[in-house]
Amino acid sequence: MDTSIFLAQLLGPVLLTVSVAMLARPKAMSDMMKTFTTAQGQVWVFLLGLLAMIAGLSIVLVHNVWDGTWRVILTLFGWGLVIKGAIRLFFPEWALKTAGAVASNKALMKVCTFLLFVIGLYLSYRGFM
Repeated sequence: MDTSIFLAQLLGPVLLTVSVAMLARPKAMSDMMKTFTTAQGQVWVFLLGLLAMIAGLSIVLVHNVWDGTWRVILTLFGWGLVIKGAIRLFFPEWALKTAGAVASNKALMKVCTFLLFVIGLYLSYRGFM
């Protein structure tokens, strides 16, 4: 199986599921993001940064494709995770502050959720059609 198809089949449904959960339970998602601003949240920021770094590097190492097709979305997603992980590891206070700001901005949460849904739908289409 082509790596691009595999990654689209993996990431598409995950992004769809997360976005639908965010739409179905916006208050719970907002409350969950606000917990990152607590002292325990710092531990989670570190662990999630580490996981993002591992996931992003895994994608980039097997799929660093810059061919101008839909496959670039997967590469950008991988690099985005690498950057997100590095920010959480090196600048945890800023990551906590940003998470709190995003969680309290309902309009921004809706835009992020919509983008996740559209990207997930597109990757699912590319992966399974």
